[in-house]
Amino acid sequence: MLAPFRTLAAVLVASLFLGPLAAAQGGYRTTSFDDLGFELPVPRNYKAVPVEPTEKWVALKWIDEKTNAREREDYVGAHANFLPELMVLWIDHVAVAATTPSGEEGGDGGSDEDQADQADPIRDFETYLEQVWKRSGKPMYSISEPERLDDVDGNDALRYELRPLQGMPPGWATVFRSARRSLVFMGRGSEFDFRDQEKIWEHMIDGIELFQPEALDMSKWEKFYEKRPEFIDAAYRLQVRSTLVRGWEADDTENYIFVYSTKDQPLLRLLKRELEAIRLEYEELFPPAAPVTAVSTVRVCRDGDEYRQYGGPSGSGGYWNSAAKELVFYDYSADEEKRGEGKEDSRIVLYHEAFHQFIYYSVGEVAPHSWYNEGTGDFFSGAKISGKKVNKIDVNPWRNNYIRSIVAAGRNIPFEDILGFTQAEFYRPDRRGICYAQAWSMIYFLRTSKEVANHEQWSQILPIYFETLKAAYAEQAAELLAARSEGLEPDEAPPELSRGEKEVISQMARDKALEVAFDGIDVLALERQWLLFIEELKELR
Repeated sequence: MLAPFRTLAAVLVASLFLGPLAAAQGGYRTTSFDDLGFELPVPRNYKAVPVEPTEKWVALKWIDEKTNAREREDYVGAHANFLPELMVLWIDHVAVAATTPSGEEGGDGGSDEDQADQADPIRDFETYLEQVWKRSGKPMYSISEPERLDDVDGNDALRYELRPLQGMPPGWATVFRSARRSLVFMGRGSEFDFRDQEKIWEHMIDGIELFQPEALDMSKWEKFYEKRPEFIDAAYRLQVRSTLVRGWEADDTENYIFVYSTKDQPLLRLLKRELEAIRLEYEELFPPAAPVTAVSTVRVCRDGDEYRQYGGPSGSGGYWNSAAKELVFYDYSADEEKRGEGKEDSRIVLYHEAFHQFIYYSVGEVAPHSWYNEGTGDFFSGAKISGKKVNKIDVNPWRNNYIRSIVAAGRNIPFEDILGFTQAEFYRPDRRGICYAQAWSMIYFLRTSKEVANHEQWSQILPIYFETLKAAYAEQAAELLAARSEGLEPDEAPPELSRGEKEVISQMARDKALEVAFDGIDVLALERQWLLFIEELKELR
């Protein structure tokens, strides 16, 4: 009887020590992050999520889609749809201005007004949590007194409980603090997942090794770009490649660098070829104020879930982030509801968002009115490309039938109103779909209608708008910079324009462009002709 008792005891003891391993159902993979200076066991179930380039604090992020996934399907409690996440933060012990995290539940981190009264510099985790994780000026978490752990490789080790406020999921953090930086592991999970995840996080920390960070070896790619001068702005491309996380790859084209996790290679080849082709169409219709040499990242997420995990706004299919220089969308063919048409939908979104990127640089970092900007993006979504050439621009399959039904129901927006809509007015939730469809149809009408082409004034509306916008912005920017140059030495450059200043002169340029483009135009007569044009559009089946 002694042997069975010993066997049972061994099993019980093993279960105590293997709890975290059992919770990480796929086991662990020891992974080194040389540029951050640590190595630790990472659960195989954990999926690395890229961090937006504008993020100042979060260096790495993982989510766990698999652990307890079957049981989670039946969970209907608080934060039922929140996947466990673990973030790695790097906080320098110097004065750094605060910014906010991206993403929906983790907080869009508050408004600009919130940031405006952030006086304390962020030098440690406590200040980071206080300054960054707040909404409407109020904290999202309260923090416990630290639990002192054994030092690790000369670093102080502290553990915190993050108590949720404002409906946040519970949180946990371990901080490794040296003289120059705090390395923070911050985990969050729903009430359903939290205890299992906490065991996983503790196991990861128990196995961590800290060392001096080392620069990534990019010599292979430096040589690659030296031999391929057609890939402009090698420094930017190297920076993008240096931030790739597990499961993501990168490919270059002349004007873009594609970063992707989708495995659909035929789709990627198609998008890379056709995006360069449609770029030529952009350049012909919208001659830039100066050569556009900016390279942009095109990020193709695996599916809609991954797109939203990265930060894609709910209800959107793609977006252009000018601050990060990224076009972000996802592989629609991975969506079960899009089987058979997903590849076409991926193209529609890419051509739309790529226009936003091009026009932003073409005009001088200013966005046109929303009817013009969104309408033209949707106009290019109808491009039919063969090889490296745009053969024609057809109707947008997402907008055609909808605008027909809107006009038939008398729900269209008067031209006098939509032409002057601000971005907030255009995106108002109760009419955003109408605005998008009508904006596309207005641009499609102004670019393809025979009546417009044969009308001396109507045919010039779009060219005049674009050229005036471009010239007005450049003029206002030059005047402002000239005023700043007074009193400076000849070789001393004036300070660059602030974001606020750019927004002010952008609005002035938009107002001027609208005024000049529609000077002398009978807008009601133009709208009546547009209504006739919509009636003649054929229904798509």
